[in-house]
Amino acid sequence: MNNYPTFTLLKYSLFTTLFFSCSINKHDSGYNKKTNNIHLEGMISRKDLQQAPYKEWFNSNYNNYQLDLVEINKLKEDNNWKHNTQIIIYMGTWCGDSQEQVPSMLKVLDEIGFNTVSIIALDTDKKSKNGYETDQNIIRVPTFIFKQNRNEIGRIIETPVKSLEKDIVSIIINKEYTPHSFE
Repeated sequence: MNNYPTFTLLKYSLFTTLFFSCSINKHDSGYNKKTNNIHLEGMISRKDLQQAPYKEWFNSNYNNYQLDLVEINKLKEDNNWKHNTQIIIYMGTWCGDSQEQVPSMLKVLDEIGFNTVSIIALDTDKKSKNGYETDQNIIRVPTFIFKQNRNEIGRIIETPVKSLEKDIVSIIINKEYTPHSFE
């Protein structure tokens, strides 16, 4: 009896298992049928976005974003808001708006020296296996939720109304902001 077909099948199975286990990072991931790509799900970090296959769009959009230094300086001058503020980013690595806006937002936050940020990657149904989005009313991605003292004070949904910097100033400093309506 020839064991060659069985051996070949085992070798192929081992290769496939090793390939996919090495190419998917430590976070939950899923397969996007629409784009035929693996996407991240759950709590992620900037470092995850700087790995293949995400680093191409992340680095390009981060480096190409032109900062509005006038608005940046407003956020730098009024520094007290940083101590009790958290920003939660809900995004999809499969989503074009997330690919554009998230690197740009992180560049803005880097420029103002703000690092209390959580990034949660969602699947195409805007869900994660761990339910991080539960009770957050995420209808579009990216959604940037701004909280002070654990209470939501504003959110940018999908794209900014004016610009990332102007919208952040409206939320953080002016306390007056109305996001896009998608109803």
